[in-house]
Amino acid sequence: MKSLNALIILWFVIQTLLACFFYFSSEKEATFLFWIMVPFMIINCLGILFLQFNQTKIGAWMILISSAPFVPAGLIGVLGARKILDQLKEEELLKSLS
Repeated sequence: MKSLNALIILWFVIQTLLACFFYFSSEKEATFLFWIMVPFMIINCLGILFLQFNQTKIGAWMILISSAPFVPAGLIGVLGARKILDQLKEEELLKSLS
């Protein structure tokens, strides 16, 4: 199974660009938002690493959790992680039927 999909990569790029925008902004509120984003970015990176090392279910859940607070842009990551979890369920169903 291919674990990383385009939605997860797109969400990672958007999240990174948002963090860079907040970090380099001169507004105090933007700096605060950057520090709020950091833990979720770390969880997102760990989720991607878990996906790469064949811990698909854990990685997808980590991406799902780290994307949810950033609605509406985070829905991209949520949809990507949900797609992986649905594929896992489908594979388990096919194994149980054979």
